[in-house]
Amino acid sequence: MLNINSSEKRNNAAIEDAAKWFVRMSNQPVSTVLQKSFQQWLDESPLHFQAYQQTEQLWQDLHAPAREAARSGWHRRKQQSFFTFMPAFKWASLAAILVMLTTAGALWRDAGLLQRGFADYAAAPGSYSEFTLSDGSHVYLDGDSAINEKFSPDERHIELIRGRAWFDVTRIENRPFKVTGGNARIQVLGTAFAVELEPDLTKVTVERGFVTVHASNFDASTFDDSINLQAGESASVAQNQIAYIDGDDTEISLAWKRGLIMMNQTPLKTVLEELSKYSSGRIVLHDTSLENLPVSGVFQTKNPDAVFDALRTTLKLTVVRVPGLMTIIYR
Repeated sequence: MLNINSSEKRNNAAIEDAAKWFVRMSNQPVSTVLQKSFQQWLDESPLHFQAYQQTEQLWQDLHAPAREAARSGWHRRKQQSFFTFMPAFKWASLAAILVMLTTAGALWRDAGLLQRGFADYAAAPGSYSEFTLSDGSHVYLDGDSAINEKFSPDERHIELIRGRAWFDVTRIENRPFKVTGGNARIQVLGTAFAVELEPDLTKVTVERGFVTVHASNFDASTFDDSINLQAGESASVAQNQIAYIDGDDTEISLAWKRGLIMMNQTPLKTVLEELSKYSSGRIVLHDTSLENLPVSGVFQTKNPDAVFDALRTTLKLTVVRVPGLMTIIYR
């Protein structure tokens, strides 16, 4: 499916190597040995030099605002003044700055880090979590997902705070199972269903049994505040609106639970949002005009690189990966 000729392979390898060299050469000071190795790599092929130039230009495009701020010298002036008049706090302040920079970098690479860190149950990007709650209900959390649990004698309450989760609920009479997420409130007694937080709405898909879905915020004069779903049905809940999703295929909607990414003319923006659940580091689409490019295919969630390869070969996009840090996509 992913046929890449030798020329494309060499070009892709050069781009990925250029990104790695850019990171190394940006960490000052650069040793003589490293500078010599870098020059040798540049001299090996014209492709290397071209790829490095492209990487430099792309980085400049992404960080133009930061360069403007740096030129003002505000950070140097404040640093000099602080250390001149408060030398006793010099090293403590430096350590604090390093901690803040490290934390900011971690949050930039992984936007869900804090939410998952403070959640009762969570799964990091590229992983999943399966567990059983105290009532016997089974939960499956997809990558970059998190929930909080609050059980009482009267009810069982789960809050989906990030990502998506699948629930197989143990039926307990007079003790309903409730899930809240975004603007949606879901109530069941015993059934199997999934709840997914998307950028602008919450999606609910029923695999077995019956589910009642409520909208937390709604205009009663225009919209109904709740609908009932049965097996094979889905609904979306956005601010002031709740609706059935016509023509939704449960098999495709729940493919993620089977470790699959299924796309059928799916906009590139949506595909990249999906990939962020399974790939480490931030994914950056450099050109927003590419957001609606259609993508089709079936891939395994444990192998997101196959999707990036397909973007290279099918859509002729350039994909630059800096492992653990970021992936940049452009044309």
